[in-house]
This record gives sequence, structure tokens and C-alpha cells, in this order.
Amino acid sequence: MKPILSVIIPVYNIKNYLEECLNSVINQTLKEIEIILVDDGSTDGSAKICDDFASKDNRIIVVHQKNQGAGMARNAGIEIANGKYITFTDGDDYLETSAFETLIKAITAHNLDAIRLSYNTFKEVGQFSHTIKDGRLEIFESNSEIRQIQLSTFSRPWDKSVKDINLGGSPWGLIIKANIIKDNNIRFLSEREIISEDYIFNYDCLNHVSRLAKSYDTLYHYRITPNSITRSPKLDNVVRTIATSKLMTEKFCNDGFSDSAKFYAMGFCIEVLRVHLKNVFISAMPLSSKLEWAKSQSQLPYFKTIFDQYPWQLLSLKHKLGFYLFAKGHMLSLYTLIVGQERVRNILKR
Repeated sequence: MKPILSVIIPVYNIKNYLEECLNSVINQTLKEIEIILVDDGSTDGSAKICDDFASKDNRIIVVHQKNQGAGMARNAGIEIANGKYITFTDGDDYLETSAFETLIKAITAHNLDAIRLSYNTFKEVGQFSHTIKDGRLEIFESNSEIRQIQLSTFSRPWDKSVKDINLGGSPWGLIIKANIIKDNNIRFLSEREIISEDYIFNYDCLNHVSRLAKSYDTLYHYRITPNSITRSPKLDNVVRTIATSKLMTEKFCNDGFSDSAKFYAMGFCIEVLRVHLKNVFISAMPLSSKLEWAKSQSQLPYFKTIFDQYPWQLLSLKHKLGFYLFAKGHMLSLYTLIVGQERVRNILKR
């Protein structure tokens, strides 16, 4: 019998969290699912956990491959998925046991192409950032709404008169008809070449969605770990962020958006740049190396394009100041600003 839902889980060195994730999936009240575990070259025992679970549950399929990154692992899962719908789960997160049944019922009741769930964050199990359980559902079916969602995935609207409809860009928050992905040959790009490949995947999917909904119930629990790609100070992150921004500018143009849509791509670059700068500045690197790296990034030609074209009047004062210092090469002042803000933020959390 064909499963209703294919659940694709990329796995890479997460043995401390994987069992919790898998138990939350196999115990879903929706039983007509297949669970595709793609072991992306794990070396910590995660692969054995996958195989052990598969030996006890015939709904589980395990794929072992050389390490290629989460996007390529998800693609491997897509290739063999048999469900009417596809969703993704990260192997260090977990779900409410009613999550899939709740969302599939909403898809059926409202004739949806896709639905995005809400989530909360946690570092310790049970200590959630927030919880909502009110059954609220918001449906989007106009072309203008869906196109605005595509743009707002990358950054807030540069035009304050435009409603910000940001449903998030993570793949694990989406259940979508499998034929939308397969018939249009939509796949993840490699995160070794770009940042936020999942945002681009979601954008491409929404090009073929007519009815979309968001569930406001927090059915997914996202674990905050120190190894998150967006939090780790990898020195090529800025170059990959620029690659994403340029790619999205090209896609916006090809998909018939106005020229001003490029500001969403630029805004994405500004926002992610700020995260990368903070991660490097608070890292254990010597100060001189931090400042030298930041200055080398500021000299990349794309930032001059942003500085010349982006509507700066729409940014907050601190963000204007930060990018001005970056663009002008005042790295010690920028370091002092960002590290000072982070220290104040940590003090206020106490």
C-alpha cells in the first residue's frame, strides 16, 4: 500500500539525539508513512542506530552514502520516496506524535498543495521557547500572497507598505505534494557552494503551489546546537552567502518579479553577513585575524553594489551604522559595536 507521507531524515553524526527523533516519528498517530533515513557518512555510530531501527520497523528505509551534506542527503531521499506527500525532519529534532495526522487532515480538508507547520526551539528537552495549541490555520491562495511569501523568505520587505508574510524557509517545516517536487525536478543545491539551500528549495516549490496554509500549532521542536551551520564561524560563509544572493536575484528576474525584488536578495545578504561577523568576532580567533578577515570580506565587489543600491533609509540605525563601518573598512569600530551588543544581550538574558 502506497504511504500517505514520506518522511526524509538526513543523518550525520547525531547519535546523542537520533533515537529521540526516530521515536517521535515511528510513534506518529498517522501510521501510513515511510521513513527514509539517509546516513550521510556518519562516523559516530549514527549509521548503526539507523539500521537497528530499520530492523524493527518495516516502514523504515536506510540509505548509506559518502558525506555530501544535508541537501544531497535529502535529494537521495526524494529519489526513492513513494508517498503522496513529502516532508523532511532533522535528526536532532523531534515532533509531537500527532503532528503528521493533524497536518494531513488539514491538507485534505482544505484541498492544499502544501502546509507549513510552526515550531519552537529548545536547548534542553521540555524547555521550549513557546508553545501554541489553538488549532489556528491561515490559508494563502492568491498569487500575490504566495509570491510575497517567496520574497519574504529571504528578508523583510524593503517597502514598508508591503505585508511581511514570512513562513520560514526550512525544509523540515513543510509538507508538500510529492508530484510538485518530482514532476518539476526540484532538488536541493549543495550547501558547500551556497548558504540557505533550503530557502531556495522552498522558493522553487512555491513556484508550483496554488493553495498553501500555515498551522500555528507548535508541532515541531527544533534543537539549538552549537554546531548549527549558521552559528559556526566558517570563514567561507560570506562568499557562499553572496552566491545565494546573486542566484536569488537571477531567479527573481527569471520568474517575473519586479527589479526591486533584488532588494530582498540584498537584504538577505546583509542579515546573514551580520550573523557571520558576530560568529567570527566572538570566536577564539586572535583579534588581528578577525579584523583582517572582516576587512578582506568588505572588499568583495558585491558589497559595493549593495552599498550603492540598497534603500538604507529602511534599516534601523544600528544596522545602518554596522554596514557603514563594514563597507568603509572600519573593522575595529565594527568589532567593538557587534561584541558590545552581544555582551549587552547576554546580560539582559540573565
